[in-house]
Amino acid sequence: MFETSKIFHRLRRAKAQAVISASLSFAVAVPPAIASDILVGRAVLPATTFAPGPTSGQQLGSAPINGQTVPFVDKQPVQGFSAVADNGDGSFMVMADNGYGAMENSSDFNLRVYRIRPDFKTAQGGSGTIQVETSIELRDPDKKIPFTIANHFSAERVLTGADFDIESLQVAPDGTLWFGDEFGPYLLHTDAIGKVLEAPIPLPDFDNPGKEVRSPQNQFNEESSAVRIMNAARNHGRLFGGKKTPVFSPNDPLLDDGNATTFIANRQNPPTGSGLKAASSEIFNVASIKSAGYSVVTWTVDEGHALSRVLTPGKDSRNDYRPYTHNYASIARKMRGGCPARQARHASRRPRRLQATAAEKTSTTGSALRPTSRRRSPPNRSSRRT
Repeated sequence: MFETSKIFHRLRRAKAQAVISASLSFAVAVPPAIASDILVGRAVLPATTFAPGPTSGQQLGSAPINGQTVPFVDKQPVQGFSAVADNGDGSFMVMADNGYGAMENSSDFNLRVYRIRPDFKTAQGGSGTIQVETSIELRDPDKKIPFTIANHFSAERVLTGADFDIESLQVAPDGTLWFGDEFGPYLLHTDAIGKVLEAPIPLPDFDNPGKEVRSPQNQFNEESSAVRIMNAARNHGRLFGGKKTPVFSPNDPLLDDGNATTFIANRQNPPTGSGLKAASSEIFNVASIKSAGYSVVTWTVDEGHALSRVLTPGKDSRNDYRPYTHNYASIARKMRGGCPARQARHASRRPRRLQATAAEKTSTTGSALRPTSRRRSPPNRSSRRT
């Protein structure tokens, strides 16, 4: 904790870095007295600059965005810079932000630092263009990060915008890199080529020694755990050619639905002596999970009866099904040993009702339909009754 506090205090005193977005502008060869007042050079990197990489933007929808077709197939956007560091040789290190603005839609945006070289346009000349030279990707092959990340099960464990929201960059005297993350918030320490060197360092709560400050998107918070785990599961499937997206299936009392009558009992009243405090059961936000690309289908301990209501709408297996014993002995021979119907010594069926339903009794014109009786056709004598 002491070392962490010293790091944050050093960063508070650290020299501020310029921030660039769609364009880079720097003053060059200007007397110090007026350097902050006059723009003498400008270089622009187009927003539509891409670098080779895995397909990105798959959670941005299907409609073009500002004329750009999404997703970006086999490429990664370069733009969206949050920090810049001067290399002292005419080139700069620029750090891309976490992608598309949210944890839910940025799991395929790889966190990168690019080396760029601007040719400033000034009164003396210059093209005003920027060349993207190289890049490094942040990654955690040594598994220093203690929580689930999008590429959790891959060998390189490349970090994405769903894992961290990096906003600042500092180059240490030893050449290692320090990043400031907003999700934690954390300090992230990597070597010069982006490999994570240690576990993310949390921000100490200076008003409450021994504790740390956490944002709503903190990686250890239950509320964000669903999207993070589902990202890992989806990407793991894609590693092996899987095309289907997994379905998130929580216990319905854990949905963040504002319903105070649904809760998990041992969360509301923790066991005596456990040392746990009462906790909310309003955890999983359906809108957040769906915006990350996952369907949400809740489960219940009443699963069998719930399925009967889905498959036979309006009928419940508790009271709308009756025993069916016709030819049971011959049918039972075809049942597996643990079949519930075999154990109960009967099959079940839903009684057939010939009466018209309320919806069937009224046509689209409002006229009444008269019930009609139907005579069954005689059975085919050549067929065997089962």
